[in-house]
Amino acid sequence: MRYAQGTNVGEDRSRAEVQFLLEKYGADQFGYASDRSTSMAKIMFRFKRQNFIFKLPLARPDDKRIKFTPTGKLRIGNQVEQLIRDENRRRWRSLCLAIKAMLVGVQDGILNFGEIFMPYMVWGDGRTTAETLLPAVEECLKAGNHLPALAEQRRLLV
Repeated sequence: MRYAQGTNVGEDRSRAEVQFLLEKYGADQFGYASDRSTSMAKIMFRFKRQNFIFKLPLARPDDKRIKFTPTGKLRIGNQVEQLIRDENRRRWRSLCLAIKAMLVGVQDGILNFGEIFMPYMVWGDGRTTAETLLPAVEECLKAGNHLPALAEQRRLLV
């Protein structure tokens, strides 16, 4: 069973919990956006003058787990809509758990805030650190190479 499968906790309650946690640990700005046309939701916050963003892919009617039953039968109408709502509630709970775990790890001195949240840090061009670095890393590894020295990585990113 997947985490939070069958949860009755609404998306709004999960978002409120994420906001509460982030503010409790020092975030001084918080925002939320959802775009059903791209099936993406975002949580944005500011911590120590740096912006961060978490992107949450939302369930789509063409998701295999939504579109088909476990036995492979095509679902129809209200079944699909209900499963999308259920899956989105589950995903929000999962995001809430992930952020909470990171923040508790930071509070307990197990994790470093900058290191654990770095992939979600927003740069001047609007992209996150992960969106900036991962394509270059994947390209390098796909070519069978080791990651280049940091000076070479800077050159690749410009």
